[in-house]
Amino acid sequence: MIKDFFTGISYSFKGFSLFSKNRTLWKFALIPLLINILSLILLLTLYFHYFSDIFSFITTPLGTLDITTPENIFWHILDGLLWVLRFLMKALFFLFSFILIFVVIFIVSSIINAPFYELLTEKILVLHNDLEDKPFQLKTFLIELKHTFAIESYKLLVFASIAIVLFIGSLIPLIGPFFTLLGFFFAAWVFAFGLCTYPMLIKKNSFKEMISWALNNKGLLIGFGMLSTIPIIGILTIHFQVAGSALIHMNRKV
Repeated sequence: MIKDFFTGISYSFKGFSLFSKNRTLWKFALIPLLINILSLILLLTLYFHYFSDIFSFITTPLGTLDITTPENIFWHILDGLLWVLRFLMKALFFLFSFILIFVVIFIVSSIINAPFYELLTEKILVLHNDLEDKPFQLKTFLIELKHTFAIESYKLLVFASIAIVLFIGSLIPLIGPFFTLLGFFFAAWVFAFGLCTYPMLIKKNSFKEMISWALNNKGLLIGFGMLSTIPIIGILTIHFQVAGSALIHMNRKV
């Protein structure tokens, strides 16, 4: 699994290399890149504006975690410990919710930009003689588009549910850091899985086949998804990751 992890990381660089050698691929990446930038600006603006309010609302059941008028050294020490606990909870909440923001952007972006990413993937597969270059047909395109949106909707439902569970778990004292770490690896796996489904969509694989393949290649996907978990950078380099996913597909088909 460790070897697969580092192999997955290498495919991010291979995707960048593919773009540098085939500059015609850029025309398929410009529109989704613009959409990602606009989504990033919108959600981050809302996130920083409402962060304190959301944190206060979620932690209301725990009280203020503050002793307003400590009367002796014991209560002063306890008040200090509560301050540290409150700070750690806020830091963990900020970190996890920040990652969650990018998971949301990635999933929503994947649904909106799916036709563009599929087209980019198709061109790469044709370029490597892994797919026959067929002329564009509107009827075929609409059928494929329907299949794509159905798969993306399944992914959104399943992964959003798991992300919410991990998010709630990260707020639990003592075991919260475990859920935060688990959430980080889950985010990397989700990012990579989402990217690697584009070749499978083109080849008409079912959602069950996609999930089965992803579970059998966990180490590879977590490594491949590491770049996507880096805030801002991950969103702005998805097109390189899409190229890397096409290369992964050619080496590890379903």
